[in-house]
Amino acid sequence: MDVDERLFAGDRVGNYTIEVERGSSPLAAEYRGVHAVLPRRAVIKLLHAANDQSAAVLMLREACILDALQHPGIVRVYESGMHGKQPWFATELVDGPTLRTLMSPGALDRTDAIAILRDIAEIIEHAFRRGVIHCGITAERRQRCEFDTDVERDQRDGLYGVGIVDRD
Repeated sequence: MDVDERLFAGDRVGNYTIEVERGSSPLAAEYRGVHAVLPRRAVIKLLHAANDQSAAVLMLREACILDALQHPGIVRVYESGMHGKQPWFATELVDGPTLRTLMSPGALDRTDAIAILRDIAEIIEHAFRRGVIHCGITAERRQRCEFDTDVERDQRDGLYGVGIVDRD
């Protein structure tokens, strides 16, 4: 991403005000933003301007797939649109430690490790039964989060669920 395309705190994308850049991949940049009206923060994924139409199609396809999956362990898509000529979409913000952090020696007992594996397997199965195969599952890109009270809770775990979060 060229410096002149970067967004900064206070910039607007759709109904979101950018707070901070979270990261970047060859396809898109990710920002944390806050909605102008609704009391929520979101991840805003904005396609780099240098990408071609096929990249735009891939990114919008990702948003459509996420929206169609509808599972409490998969981030929800809030909205999408165009920022100038760049497509973007906003998803639920998942805060919490990555699984890589949780996998450090002594961080989890056997029961918690089994619960996390069960949750991830359930999410993968849910997606697979709908024709989706996630090819980028890594411990750095998965997070364990305590759900807010307004989000459906994982009934088996009680407080925690594992969200499939694309961090690229």
